[in-house]
Amino acid sequence: MTLNIDLSNYRTLVTGVSSGIGAGVVDALAKAGSDVAGCGIESVDSEGAKRFISTVESCGRRAFYQSVDLADG
Repeated sequence: MTLNIDLSNYRTLVTGVSSGIGAGVVDALAKAGSDVAGCGIESVDSEGAKRFISTVESCGRRAFYQSVDLADG
């Protein structure tokens, strides 16, 4: 998916970034120029977190990942 908007100088937060819809949203936002902060249940050293960081940085943007369980009350 390609967004026809310019998100340069924007920062976005996406949950569930390691796979599925979250990973697709991250890809679109980074390609549109946004730096992306992401979180997921996986550890920072997991393949999903590494893939998230690689996706964002390959677009020339900054990435930040935090392991978080949002279901944990």
